[in-house]
Amino acid sequence: MVAVYVDRGYRTGLGTAFYDRLVELERLDKLVFSHRTVIVYGPRGVGKSELVRYWLRGLQERGRIAAVYVDARRLRGQHLVRALETRGLLVDKKNLAERLLEVLKDLDDRSTGLLQLTYHAIDVLIDVIREYASTRIILFIDEFHLLPRYMHKSDPASKYLDALDDLEALAGLLAKDPHYSNITIVLTVSEGFTATDLVLSKLHGYSTAWMLVEHLDVDHFRALYKEYVSLKSCGVDVDEVLGLVGGTPGYLPELCMLDRNTVVEERVPMWIAEVETGLSRARNVLSAEIFRRELEPREVIRLAYELINNDIAPLREPHLHALGQILTTYNIVYPVYPRGRDGIRYKPQYPVYRTVIELGYREGVETLLDLDPHRVYQEAVAKLHGHKP
Repeated sequence: MVAVYVDRGYRTGLGTAFYDRLVELERLDKLVFSHRTVIVYGPRGVGKSELVRYWLRGLQERGRIAAVYVDARRLRGQHLVRALETRGLLVDKKNLAERLLEVLKDLDDRSTGLLQLTYHAIDVLIDVIREYASTRIILFIDEFHLLPRYMHKSDPASKYLDALDDLEALAGLLAKDPHYSNITIVLTVSEGFTATDLVLSKLHGYSTAWMLVEHLDVDHFRALYKEYVSLKSCGVDVDEVLGLVGGTPGYLPELCMLDRNTVVEERVPMWIAEVETGLSRARNVLSAEIFRRELEPREVIRLAYELINNDIAPLREPHLHALGQILTTYNIVYPVYPRGRDGIRYKPQYPVYRTVIELGYREGVETLLDLDPHRVYQEAVAKLHGHKP
């Protein structure tokens, strides 16, 4: 068992203390002060937003830093500005907050994207902070892909492309224009498209860094779970949560409202359907663009099995890399880019996704929808302890 780090002086959105993430906090600190744009990505529910909010809290120990937090999910009224740290600056914080609220509320909802939001926020900051030239300004936009400009798009592809166009323009501006040399944008995103080759290539050379946040380790998650259930109770035990969705604190409010039977009969089939949808989309693309023939569903399941169990060398295994990129876009896997390794490791977003793919491969099903949810549940939970049911 590892030593558990916990900060009980801080309350997360779940109502618990802050657990773990010392390595991520140190890395985020280095990236923010060495890059103009930082993208924090990873599986849904692992605590990316909470990590950055906790890091922002530490800024009050420093001087000459102004940090503003905007929640893109709640771009309305009093929720526009959630956090403001301006320690050591000659600035009226109340005035700054009011000015930001006034400007942002006047933006047309349907046109408010990353560029519009950032330009207006920076203009206000520059105008209000009298020591602007010597001040590091950090604008943190939480879940930027949920800004109104993108959410009003009916076609997911258009939504992502518009968000990418805005992101590329913003990153280029911050990297090239000396007027913005002391400004860093920190973005959190739960959509896999931001970690694909397309986005990496678009932002190459623009002082952009990516930071992956993965699941909490088992010991820290068990401690967090114990505190959470002491506050709100839970219908599923910690081994079930870990076996199905891993160390994802953000999943606790949803799962804890359910009992075991509901999880098995309703939630597990949804997870199976999510993986099946991703593989179905991948099959269409691979058939048309890579293999130039109609792939059998079993072939795609086999390829997915190979993908999640091996490091992938994009040049030697372009078909597997293409599959990984597609499944990343559909939030079935996420890429871990090499540090001292030759290949990319594509990890399932949740342990239950791994179980679905591996069980589908072993049983040779035509479609993952043929899998028995009870069997998926049993195997997912059993894997946590290193044995099969």
